[in-house]
Amino acid sequence: MARCVQIPVHIIKSTISPSAKLLWMELSMISSPKRPLLMLHPETMAEKMGRSKRTIARLIKELEKAGLLVHRGYIQKRYKTYELIWSENKPVVKKPEPISTLEQIPPELREQTQQIFLESRDRAEFTRRVSQLLREHREKPARPAPLNQPGAIRPAWESSGSSPSF
Repeated sequence: MARCVQIPVHIIKSTISPSAKLLWMELSMISSPKRPLLMLHPETMAEKMGRSKRTIARLIKELEKAGLLVHRGYIQKRYKTYELIWSENKPVVKKPEPISTLEQIPPELREQTQQIFLESRDRAEFTRRVSQLLREHREKPARPAPLNQPGAIRPAWESSGSSPSF
C-alpha cells in the first residue's frame, strides 16, 4: 500500500530547490504536525532518495535556512534531532538558557567574566570561555594566603606583638 502525504501550499510555493522539497516530503512521512520532532540520519535519507550524503547535508542546510527545519539538539550527545515545520509562520526558536548568571559567578571571577564578555565575538564563544574559567576555578585547590600578605589569618600572638607563652 502506498503512503500519501499532504504537503502544505507554502512548501510547494516556496523558493527552495525541488530536491529540498523532496527531502521535506520524505521527512513529512516520518513526522506529523502533532509530532514534528524527528531524528535525521543523512546516510539513511541518502539511500532512500538516491543522493549522496553530502547532498543531503546541503539540503538540510537549505531547509534550515528557509525555516522549514529547525535543529533542536542531540539525543545522547550523538543523534541530531530536528523539528519539521509544518505551518507557514516562522517558528519561535527558544534561546538556550545561559550557563550561569552574574550572581552565580564567584566575586573573584566577575571582573574576568566581564572582560571575556567584551572580547567575545558571539554567545557561543562567551559561554565556552566562561565555562572553562569556572572549571579551572573549581579544579584549582584552595590555598591559604601567605602570612606576609594583608588579610592573612595570623596567630593571636603575632597580631598583639607579644610572644606565645607555653
